[in-house]
Order: sequence, then structure tokens, then C-alpha cells
Amino acid sequence: MFQVQVRKSRIGRNPNRPETDVVIPKRAVIKFKKKKKKAGKELKAS
Repeated sequence: MFQVQVRKSRIGRNPNRPETDVVIPKRAVIKFKKKKKKAGKELKAS
């Protein structure tokens, strides 16, 4: 199952120039969530 999730905007830093702050804007990302297995299924021994 895919879900769209919005990440908040945040402040980041450039490692080459740590004195300046960089604003990282909010963005939509896709999250994947696997389905749960149905309960009650059993494996048959042969």
C-alpha cells in the first residue's frame, strides 16, 4: 500500500559553509507499507 506523506520544511546546513542556514522546503514523499498477512493460514506438511 502506498501513502503520500508531507514532510515539514526545515533548516539545514551546508557543510562547506556552516555559518549559513539553508531552508529545505516542505515536500510530498511516497511511503510504502506492506500488507499484513491473513491470520489463520497454516502450512500443510506433506
